[in-house]
Amino acid sequence: MNTERITRLEKLLNRELSAEEKERLRRIQDTLQISDEDALWDAHAAMEYQKAYYEELPQKIATASTEILRGILTSPVYYFGVSAQLKLAFDRFFALLEEGMAVNRAALLMTCGNTTDAVAASSISMFRQICACQKWEEAGIIIAPRLHNPGEIEGRAELEQAKRLGENM
Repeated sequence: MNTERITRLEKLLNRELSAEEKERLRRIQDTLQISDEDALWDAHAAMEYQKAYYEELPQKIATASTEILRGILTSPVYYFGVSAQLKLAFDRFFALLEEGMAVNRAALLMTCGNTTDAVAASSISMFRQICACQKWEEAGIIIAPRLHNPGEIEGRAELEQAKRLGENM
């Protein structure tokens, strides 16, 4: 891989390539007998960019999680559990347990279509276990049943409770 292509790859990655990375590229070139001017290098540069992006992604998620999380977790009840998105966040919290998080209190807000909040029991249990594991104080749990359509929560006591809880967080 010629100097011009290496420079373009470094510009794409927004950093200089290490000596090890340059040697790896030379080994690829020698092993596959790719000429300096082969268009395959452009495709390889795009793959290097994607590789760097995906290697950095877990740290970016961790940073964003700790920066934006204020301890209020929300989800609809989906078949007696939390949404996949909230479950993903819970899984990430566990991965960050050793690093510690800038959260010391947490609250759970959930909506459900059922006539009773009993369908949220497993979600509440999970939330309490996570609070115990993360050493978070449980600031509150609000479950709003009988909600099916957008806007139905307007005027409900649970909405006012959630507003007060948010102000106290």
